[in-house]
Amino acid sequence: MKRFEYRIEQIVFDKQELRDQKILDLLNYLGQEGWRVSSLIVEPRIATNENHIKVLLEKEVNHEE
Repeated sequence: MKRFEYRIEQIVFDKQELRDQKILDLLNYLGQEGWRVSSLIVEPRIATNENHIKVLLEKEVNHEE
């Protein structure tokens, strides 16, 4: 039976940063560690200039049985 581990990463943006590049850099780094994006966690927006995004990640855990 497959087993999975999950984690939530919050990516915070400064107003001067390039959002897409920061997201790609972090996800590529986490992907090298075996994590993959399961979904995005979308929260109600109070303002259109949201400064963070939450990403739900998963990776398969190999356990000897």
